[in-house]
Amino acid sequence: MYDKEKGIYPQGQYLTGRDLPLGGYILTPKEGKTGNLMIYKSYDDFINEGDEIRWDTFDEEFHISIMKEDIYISVENATIQKIS
Repeated sequence: MYDKEKGIYPQGQYLTGRDLPLGGYILTPKEGKTGNLMIYKSYDDFINEGDEIRWDTFDEEFHISIMKEDIYISVENATIQKIS
């Protein structure tokens, strides 16, 4: 199922470079659901509903590239898999 060693992560909130390694990822929505991706400059922006850097919804596989540390990412209704 979920395996950080294999680069498979559940939906949730992550800090890039610490909780989620830098690199490319495929987000796969859960069956029958629409996935959501929100990216913020910091955890404080997320908590205080500050301006997000990016906000996307997706019904099929969605590719992202994470190349900057200390960015706060929230993923809902989708799994995250690192591209080798």
